[in-house]
Amino acid sequence: MKPSRQQVLAEEILTAAIDAALRARAQADADPFQNGKLMAYYDIITMAKELAGVMGVEFVDKNLAAFNPDELLKPAKQAA
Repeated sequence: MKPSRQQVLAEEILTAAIDAALRARAQADADPFQNGKLMAYYDIITMAKELAGVMGVEFVDKNLAAFNPDELLKPAKQAA
């Protein structure tokens, strides 16, 4: 089944948010602003994944489907 345009858009946005969150996490220990960005991305990603689950959305991108937002809360060095 071909994904809808809306699903493709949602996956692209979530992927970009995860990438940005990972970049912010890499600098979060040294920069309070980056830590704030990380927390904002965490909230957005968590909410989007929860809503997708409630709505029965199955991500085509299996890496996105398997991504656990709680991993963002681990220090970058510990998560690597």
